[in-house]
Amino acid sequence: MSFVRPPPRTTPHGQAHIPVFAPPTNGFHPHAVFGSPQSKHQLELMDQSVMFGSPESSIMTFPGSPGMDASPLQALSPPLSTPPTPAFDHNELARLQRENEALRNFNHSILQQLAVATGLPADQLPAYYNPAFRADWQLRKHHRRNLYCASNRNGISSCSWHNSRHQPKDYGARQAPPGVLNCGCTHEEALFEASLSANGVGAYKSGTGHQRLDPALRRSLLQLLQRRYNYQDGDFEVDAKTGQWHQGQDAAVWHHRQQTGQKE
Repeated sequence: MSFVRPPPRTTPHGQAHIPVFAPPTNGFHPHAVFGSPQSKHQLELMDQSVMFGSPESSIMTFPGSPGMDASPLQALSPPLSTPPTPAFDHNELARLQRENEALRNFNHSILQQLAVATGLPADQLPAYYNPAFRADWQLRKHHRRNLYCASNRNGISSCSWHNSRHQPKDYGARQAPPGVLNCGCTHEEALFEASLSANGVGAYKSGTGHQRLDPALRRSLLQLLQRRYNYQDGDFEVDAKTGQWHQGQDAAVWHHRQQTGQKE
């Protein structure tokens, strides 16, 4: 079966009917573009770009089109919007400055009181009165707590005394309250146990020639020192005369011991 092309439609005057296409709705009209001198110059440039193979040879742009001054990706992508810059709060800055000044004055007042109580000039007070030293003290305690009070892979943490005895724990795995080990001892008691052992009182592990300190006796001794002398972890490792750490007792050393798991 052959296909027969239908005859062309004719007008009343006998001429063939040629369909007329409407110009695009975006305002582009071929006669308006290619009939001006500027458009002819652009066509010449297009021909040259195609001939010489410029990077833009595969992109045809027309006046007023999005790709005239931007790359095709930029023309198709929405413009990037930068987040608004938050307004600067002068009142908040002033409040922080007042608090900082108040803390400075409070620290200066404390140092003056200590100087009067000890009979030493403020610049000759022991190092443990220095704010930087106190910050190092807290950091040291943080590393020691991560070393001696960390949970094992089963979620259990206990002091050395309870760890050496297979007894039921006061709390299940990962169920101990904050600051408390699964064996029922507190973090402070575990650090106290390690500090006593390092100073020759009791033992942290077996085979050292010393006996581990009973938890009940250890707890009573810690509470007595806290109540009477305001004891805190690190007091046994500070030189009473200079106020400096004994060798190998600062926060940097304990940070290294925490990373290597060196308890003794």
